[in-house]
Amino acid sequence: MRKITSILLLLISFSALCQNNYADSVNIVINDSIIYYKSKIKIEKNPHYAYFKLGQLYNFKATNQYYGQLGLSIDSLAINYPWNYLDSAMFFLNKSINLNKKNAEAYYYRGITREYLEHKDKLIIKDYSKAIKLNAKPEYYFNRANYNSFSEPQKAINDYNKVIELLPNDYRAYVGRATTTASRFYNPKETDKQLVENDFEKALQLECDSASVLLSRGITRIYNIKDYPGAISDLTFVIMNYPNNLRAYYERASAYYFNKELEMSCNDFKTWKSKGGGGWVWYIKESCGIDYDTWMKKE
Repeated sequence: MRKITSILLLLISFSALCQNNYADSVNIVINDSIIYYKSKIKIEKNPHYAYFKLGQLYNFKATNQYYGQLGLSIDSLAINYPWNYLDSAMFFLNKSINLNKKNAEAYYYRGITREYLEHKDKLIIKDYSKAIKLNAKPEYYFNRANYNSFSEPQKAINDYNKVIELLPNDYRAYVGRATTTASRFYNPKETDKQLVENDFEKALQLECDSASVLLSRGITRIYNIKDYPGAISDLTFVIMNYPNNLRAYYERASAYYFNKELEMSCNDFKTWKSKGGGGWVWYIKESCGIDYDTWMKKE
């Protein structure tokens, strides 16, 4: 049973990226595991581990519902947010921690759950920091870095450095360090731009699905590096491999706009909308000559 639940995160992450049909099968495994651990609560003298597994499983269930709907083709506004599963995850993780305050994973998953559920910065960082103190795993540093990347960029970079020290082949840490270094909150210097490019190149060497790295690099090149032709090249590769990736169409449209290729920008915005994208577009007047009221009307 523990072996089965340990692969759920991998399955969920893979299904979110590659648009496969794992969501239903993963849910079956999760539901069977929930039944199993609920039965364990009734017979164990100190069921802290069973409570932890239930918290983890409801976290998986929430993630599976969220990313199963989001995938690469559905606009995020259409998401049926899994509040009930997140509430259950928090309930069981709190139970587990109250019974055993030395389980690093329980704090780690409570931090993840808080990110989705509460957005209380201090409590989220406190949970990740507690997990690191108990068991300094790269994943714990990575999540704390991700959460700190906008509000505390230098602290985030320090954590990404730690991940790379502990796990030098984790491409995600290089992407995270690159995007954080380049963020407008960190105010990168000219010399930092080469560091950003170097980290993305390293990530591309390590990650077999280069589209995920190129999407991040394309967005960074638009808004931070101001390399619009480079961004267009990156995002075109993503679209060629994942033609339903809404984010790639929207961002390439923006890159074309900033590069003064208005016809190409308009084409991408229209494709983005036709594939399910919805909402306000800042540059639609300039790109397509369409007023906002007309653009917002459903076709």
